[in-house]
Amino acid sequence: GRSAHRPWLMGGQASEPIDAPCKDLQEQYNACHTKWYRDEFLKGKSMEIPSECRILWDKYTTCIKRNVSKRYGVKFEDEDDDDDDDDLSETPNKIGEKKSR
Repeated sequence: GRSAHRPWLMGGQASEPIDAPCKDLQEQYNACHTKWYRDEFLKGKSMEIPSECRILWDKYTTCIKRNVSKRYGVKFEDEDDDDDDDDLSETPNKIGEKKSR
């Protein structure tokens, strides 16, 4: 069936998107980013995304990772720290693999 091409729908939980619990955080981040982009970046005032937007982004991605971990049993290398530059492709429990423990 079509679910073979969409593995995130497997497991009997297809009715709720993986990011559903994180929608409020996503909307807050999008509003923050859009405001900065429109009012600061496009006018040449600031090239750096404000810290309040970065904090919202971190909260949003943490929420997504938590839901992926809960639903699929995967662990992200950076789940407990704030580094955004981890290369998940080289971790033993990368996305799509089950935890070995």
